[in-house]
Amino acid sequence: MKILNNLFIKNYCEECFAEFTSDTFVNLRKSNKQYEILLKRKKQILDNAPRLREILENQYSSELSKKEVKSLKKYLKLDDDSREMEEKEMFFRGMIEMYHLLKNFN
Repeated sequence: MKILNNLFIKNYCEECFAEFTSDTFVNLRKSNKQYEILLKRKKQILDNAPRLREILENQYSSELSKKEVKSLKKYLKLDDDSREMEEKEMFFRGMIEMYHLLKNFN
C-alpha cells in the first residue's frame, strides 16, 4: 500500500507540475510587490546592457566592461533573491496542496 501511495503522489505531481509552477509565479507576481520590483529591476539591467542580455539569454561569449560586470553582479544578486522567493512560495503552496490532497485521500 505504501508503494501505491508513493506512485499515486508521484503521478499526481508529474501531471500537475507545469500548471502548478506557472500558477505559483503568476500569483507571486500579483501578490508580492517586492518580487515584482525584483523582476522589473532585472529587466532594467538587461535593457540597459544588451551584451549582458546576449550572454545570459543566448549563451553568447564576450568580454565585459567594468560597467557590465557591475551590472552582472547586480543582476545575479537580484536573480538569487527572486529565485529564493519563488522557492519559498513553491514550498508553501506545495505544503498546502499536499494537505488538501491527503485530506481528500482518506
